[in-house]
Amino acid sequence: MNSSIYASRRTRSQSTGSGLDQYIYHDRKVLARFNDNGQNLGTVELEVYINNGAIRQGPTGRYYLDRNWHLTTSLPFTGASTIRLFHTGAEFAALVAAADPLVLVEADVGVAHYAGPLEDCDLMNDPEGSVWTPTYPAAPAAEPRISANGGTFGHTAIISDDGELYITDMGAPLPVELVDFTAERTSVQEVILRWTTVTEHDNAGFELWRMREGENAFEEVGWLVGAGTVQQVMNYMHRDENDSRGTSYYKLKQVDMDGSYHWGPIVAVEGWVSSGRLTISPNPATDRISLTGLPEGITSLVLHDATGREVMRWLPGAEVEGLAGLQRGLYVLVACDATGPLQVERLVLQ
Repeated sequence: MNSSIYASRRTRSQSTGSGLDQYIYHDRKVLARFNDNGQNLGTVELEVYINNGAIRQGPTGRYYLDRNWHLTTSLPFTGASTIRLFHTGAEFAALVAAADPLVLVEADVGVAHYAGPLEDCDLMNDPEGSVWTPTYPAAPAAEPRISANGGTFGHTAIISDDGELYITDMGAPLPVELVDFTAERTSVQEVILRWTTVTEHDNAGFELWRMREGENAFEEVGWLVGAGTVQQVMNYMHRDENDSRGTSYYKLKQVDMDGSYHWGPIVAVEGWVSSGRLTISPNPATDRISLTGLPEGITSLVLHDATGREVMRWLPGAEVEGLAGLQRGLYVLVACDATGPLQVERLVLQ
C-alpha cells in the first residue's frame, strides 16, 4: 500500500452507550468525533492513514482524499452511529485539483463506507462484490476551533458497522455507469452479449434489442434484472439465438425503477460464414449426400433446421444418409471438433 499510518498506534476510546459526542485525538490532533447513539460498542479503535503519493483513484476512476479512516469496535453494532471525519483544507485542495470539475466545494463529496475482507485502508484491494455504502451529502462544515494547514473541515456520516471510511466523489448516488458492451458470435446459432457496470442507482434492469442485416428496425430480444443500487463492478451476460449470415446490430436499454430509461451504444457482430472447404453434393439433395473437404479433427456432423434446432447428428464420414424423412427446406450442416463448430455449410432438401 502506497500510504503511511498517520498515528503510530491505534487511538482508543470507550463506548458505553452514553450517546455523547467523543472526540478522538492522537498527538493532540483531532481525528474524528464519534457518537454511539446509545449503543454499548465497547472499545472503539480508530486508525488514520495518510497517502504519500498522488491523489488516488479507485477501480472505477473515482478520486479519494489523501486521508482515510479505519474504525473497529469490540462489540457489534445494533443500530446507527454517527461519525464526523476531520481533514485539512490543504488535503481537500489537492483533491479539488485532481478531480476538477467533479469536485469543487466540500458539498461535492460524500463518505464511502467499506466493510468486508482486507480492511487495511488500501482501496485498490477491496474485493469485487464487497459492500460499499455511500453517504451523500455528508454534512460538510468548517471547524474554526481546530487549527490545521488551510483550515480544518469535517464530514458527518451515519454508519451501522465498522470498517474503512473514505471521502470521495463516490459518495454521490450515480446513475448506471456502463463501461463495456460486447457481442461475440460463438457458433452458427448463438451470439453472446456481455456488459459491465461500475455503479448502479435504482436500476430495474436491461432490455436487449437486435436488428439483423436486411431488417429496418430493432426488436427486443431479451431482459436481465439489474442490481438496483450498488457501488461495485457488475458483470452481465445474455445468449441470443441468432443464425443470421449477415451482420447483426445490438443495443442496450437500461430501465430505472421509475420507468425512465437510457440507451447504450450499438455494437455489431458478423454473421456465420461457411469456409468454402466443406463441399456437399448433391445440393439440393433428397436422401443422401457426399462430403468432401472435411477438416481434420472433427468429432461429429450436426444438421440444424432453419430455426437453429438440431435435427440429426452423425459420426464423421464421407457419406450421410437418412435425409428422406426430413421436411423439405433449408438446413445448416455443421462439422464440429471437441471445442465446438469448426466448418459450416448450407444444405437444401427438395
